[in-house]
Amino acid sequence: MAMAFEAGTYPCWELLECQGEVPQSRSGHTCALYNNRYLYIFGGFDGSSCFDDLYVLDLETRLWRRIEARGDRPSGRASHSAVTDELAGVMYIFGGSGSHFGYTNKRDLCEFCFQTETWRLLSNPVEDTPSARYGQSMVAYQQGLYVWGGTHGTNYPTDMYRFDLCTKQWEYLVTSGDCPCGRYRHQAMVKDDLMYIVGGSGINRYGDVWTFHFGTNVWRRVLCSGTDLSDGRYAHSAVLRDGFIYLYGGNDTVRHDDLLQLDLETKIWSRVLVHGKDCPPGRDFHAAVLRKDSMVVFGGSNGMRRHNDVFEFHMAQKIPACSLSSDLEASFEASQVSDAMQRSCNIFLAASDCDWMHGV
Repeated sequence: MAMAFEAGTYPCWELLECQGEVPQSRSGHTCALYNNRYLYIFGGFDGSSCFDDLYVLDLETRLWRRIEARGDRPSGRASHSAVTDELAGVMYIFGGSGSHFGYTNKRDLCEFCFQTETWRLLSNPVEDTPSARYGQSMVAYQQGLYVWGGTHGTNYPTDMYRFDLCTKQWEYLVTSGDCPCGRYRHQAMVKDDLMYIVGGSGINRYGDVWTFHFGTNVWRRVLCSGTDLSDGRYAHSAVLRDGFIYLYGGNDTVRHDDLLQLDLETKIWSRVLVHGKDCPPGRDFHAAVLRKDSMVVFGGSNGMRRHNDVFEFHMAQKIPACSLSSDLEASFEASQVSDAMQRSCNIFLAASDCDWMHGV
């Protein structure tokens, strides 16, 4: 049952009490949302080995289920990338590393079909197009998947690759402008024709913001003010909603529990004043997705232990789902078995000569 919140207490965190086949605690996994309701968790790391399991959480019923998928299941990995294609009804998984980070890097691209619960290998190139890596970002734009950044273990590539979903071929993109330094465990989001890159870690930790224009392949740095991110931030989560980037947690030698927002119009960072006592403890290497007016966070590490909890950050008041249809159905069913209900009910269904249904 969803927790009820008092009016005027937004924005706020909510700890989701979930049942069912709950995943093991983990970090370095991915989250993907489908139909604004189903949260899919793949992979991750438990401190010694990487998972190859797949779970789905129904965010309405709060019920977890482990999926016994068919097809070419990807091998266990962490710090990979995941993207949902709502129209195609699939999720794409790219790259990552096995438990020997830097020595078991991957470059395969896999597709998971939500309806058939089947994996399919789309690409696993022998040559470095792109190179095997982990901690990279991947976003979807029109008919392509764009991969940038990550690490091989000791270096941080800055090449940009696009996977054409029609031809099923990788393409190296020549970019221009002021390119960001190589990094891993940054976050990438799309708004209109721009990809936004926030934070990450490489030779240094970074708290900067960059844009990449899909039409021109031009990089630009976004000069921001406000809350100081000069110490950098990596292994955080971030989502983009209505002209604001929301950044939660991450590491700058301290695992944070703060929530920051960047106004993309004014370019000002600020801390979000959060109501309530359900704030998640500080963590890194978690994963998050945007769910309409909220951000859902799963798992991660606080440095001492890993988590398998689910928190939802509500940016606006939740509007209850319309129950008119279900209420009418329940009343009708009750009227068929209860004499008292039939006497008090002022609704009945009657068939006319034209077989129309009339309500009175």
